[in-house]
Amino acid sequence: MNIGPLYTSQVPGFPLVVEVLDSRTNKPRNLTTYTSVEILMNGPDGENIDTSSGTPAISDATGGLVQYEWPVTSLFPTVGDYTLQVALTGPNGIYDLTIPQTIEVFGSI
Repeated sequence: MNIGPLYTSQVPGFPLVVEVLDSRTNKPRNLTTYTSVEILMNGPDGENIDTSSGTPAISDATGGLVQYEWPVTSLFPTVGDYTLQVALTGPNGIYDLTIPQTIEVFGSI
């Protein structure tokens, strides 16, 4: 994932694409066993950011790609560092998280 820096009130013009890597091999993780995906995000003060108005999807299961269509309203109301993780769920209680990534947000230009 490579995003930012962003600015307060900005809505990115392109979807976020995250390549999920296997931490042991550093190669794309096969996501075919997962049935759903969610984007988790926290703001600069650790508060939960509601990302449910955007659309997450596994866009290439064998290539380990997850795509998130940003909502039409900004998720970045404040200056600071936001953290983003991908949560993947599957059958029999499978629940995996990616390593948190930082999105740096600056004041409006």
